[in-house]
Amino acid sequence: MLTKSEVANYLGISSEEVQKLTEITNGENSFTSEIPHIKIDKIDYYPKKAIDKWLLDTQLIVVQ
Repeated sequence: MLTKSEVANYLGISSEEVQKLTEITNGENSFTSEIPHIKIDKIDYYPKKAIDKWLLDTQLIVVQ
């Protein structure tokens, strides 16, 4: 399991960009996610194997 800062470093992006991929507003009080993660006690963790699979399956994502 990787922390937000570890996955940011692993992907070569900022922690803010990881956050944008983690919580995408999907309506009122509802969120969706581009990046695989789990939340334990309000902390997001990113399974490395799931991140690797997600990278292989993802064609293009634009973070604004």
